[in-house]
Amino acid sequence: MVGRSEPGTRWPVCFDAIGSETILPRYIREAELRLQGKTEEEVRQDTARRFLSGEYRAPSRTGISYMLSKEAITSNGKDLILAPPHVMIYAPNVRGEEIGVVDHHAHSPKVLFEGDPHGYIIVFVRDTPPELTSLGPVPKHGK
Repeated sequence: MVGRSEPGTRWPVCFDAIGSETILPRYIREAELRLQGKTEEEVRQDTARRFLSGEYRAPSRTGISYMLSKEAITSNGKDLILAPPHVMIYAPNVRGEEIGVVDHHAHSPKVLFEGDPHGYIIVFVRDTPPELTSLGPVPKHGK
């Protein structure tokens, strides 16, 4: 799907099965509310109510969402930014300090939606996959 959380944003994302079951419905509902002209505060309140009622729930197991487009545009709350390709590992209710995130380090993973049931650990990927080089056959045990 292509998410559009704010005017000017577009972020293609592919969910695995558990993400399609638990996270995708939230994104679809939030998009519907924005189309109805609801404010971001109203969208947040609706989402919170649905978590409290049990309609929304955290993923029941580890999973992953792929955001590998080089053309994803998101927001940092102030400006539109080009988001580098990345994968998002479901991390319900996790905070960055719990996993050793170093904000000032470019290669540190990031946590999106800290403390949220639909939180993610974001791992940035290179634009192209690394070349695999053969190092020869796997040695046999004892040799």
